Amino acid sequence: MVDNTVECTDYYARNFGNRTTKKRWSNFMHGELLCVIGIIIFMGLVQLPQQRDYWKPDSMGFALPIVNYMSFDRFTSIVRNLAHTTKEKKDQPNKNRESGDVRRRREAP
Repeated sequence: MVDNTVECTDYYARNFGNRTTKKRWSNFMHGELLCVIGIIIFMGLVQLPQQRDYWKPDSMGFALPIVNYMSFDRFTSIVRNLAHTTKEKKDQPNKNRESGDVRRRREAP
């Protein structure tokens, strides 16, 4: 599932993203997907008014640990282009799945 999401997100960003995304997009890696998932979970646990606030230093000059893992721009770019499937993949039959007709014929007495 992780491999597929990484592959589809990379494909989507390169082919369907806006002009700026296409120009600035770098290869999407497995570790980045896991980091994005972790940041989203962290955002659910630590509530701040705006998404950008997670990357801003507080009044004492301390920033949250997520700034060490991913920039705000990269995070938003990935989230905007996150895809688990592409049109081309939807159109291709899944070789690992049998159609309902094949299953019914095998189950028939």
